[in-house]
Amino acid sequence: MEDYIEVRMPSDNPWIKGPLVKADRALATRIAEVAIATAESYRGKFNTGWMYDKPVFNAVVDMWPEDDYEREAMFRAVQIVLSQDVNYSDWHDGKYAAYRCFKTRNAYATPGFVAAKRYSEMMGT
Repeated sequence: MEDYIEVRMPSDNPWIKGPLVKADRALATRIAEVAIATAESYRGKFNTGWMYDKPVFNAVVDMWPEDDYEREAMFRAVQIVLSQDVNYSDWHDGKYAAYRCFKTRNAYATPGFVAAKRYSEMMGT
């Protein structure tokens, strides 16, 4: 297994893929483990996905790279780590809850996502 995870960064143009960058696999795995443990500690206490965001992200806030670009790549790398072997049948599962936090956060951080989501909601598509 390689020491890094290759992630695709977003582009300002939705028709063009962003660059591939490398993120430290060990750090992404540590962040994912803390996120999973935190989400699992709230098992059954929340009935909506966004409620997991604050405790999960607060638990890992001090683990992020200093550089903004590296931090953004790490958010995406952690989502990749969390996406492996997720138990989708258990909504309260710590790994699934943490995965939802990162997946939603990464979607909203993608340029154009908010406008596209708003348009989709208005048009019913």
